[in-house]
Amino acid sequence: MGLSAAFHAARAGHTVEVLEVAPEPGGMAAHFDMAGLSIERFYHFVCKSDTPTMALLEELGIGDQLKWRTTSMGIFTGNRMHDWGTPFALLKFPEISILSRLRYGLFAFLSVRRERWDAIETEAAHRWITRWCGTEVFERLWKPLFALKFYQYADNVSAAWIWTRIKRLGRSRKSFMEEELGYIEGGSQTLVNALCSSIVSKGGKVRTRCGAQKVIVEDGQVKGS
Repeated sequence: MGLSAAFHAARAGHTVEVLEVAPEPGGMAAHFDMAGLSIERFYHFVCKSDTPTMALLEELGIGDQLKWRTTSMGIFTGNRMHDWGTPFALLKFPEISILSRLRYGLFAFLSVRRERWDAIETEAAHRWITRWCGTEVFERLWKPLFALKFYQYADNVSAAWIWTRIKRLGRSRKSFMEEELGYIEGGSQTLVNALCSSIVSKGGKVRTRCGAQKVIVEDGQVKGS
């Protein structure tokens, strides 16, 4: 996000200097160098609704590096792997009742088609999911994920935040039965490298191992850090 902001600022004619406390730029989009092998620090993918990302790739001249692939999902529970991610997979899923499966399907269908977040902006995700799908769905399918990802903050996760992720993935489909996601050749490091090169080519600087301690503002303008 910082590199993208710097890129747009440099393109608009501003003097840009990126400060990165880590040894390499990119933050969570950066990679590990394993003896010459590039490994992404976190996993990344592009959805068909990510039009700003696709526009950025085109502007940087690396739009042809975005590749689309049909993907599949599974869920491991009850000591076995189950198909997941399609209406048929949900209907066949034996670990929750048929009523819970139907409620979950309706919840997913309406979430993908929902356009605004206003009504759930202040609602906790666990209450929202339970209200729509019932306690069984939340306890068996969502609660373990929340606990592993958010720990003590699990009860404070926003319903609007979860909804945007359901919608984003739900709208990235090749067909009703097939999900399709994009990846960048060379991983997210390809994007990081392109952003850094563009910033430097526009007269900007990218400094690593250099963290900002404070921001100096004078007369309503940032003067330094």
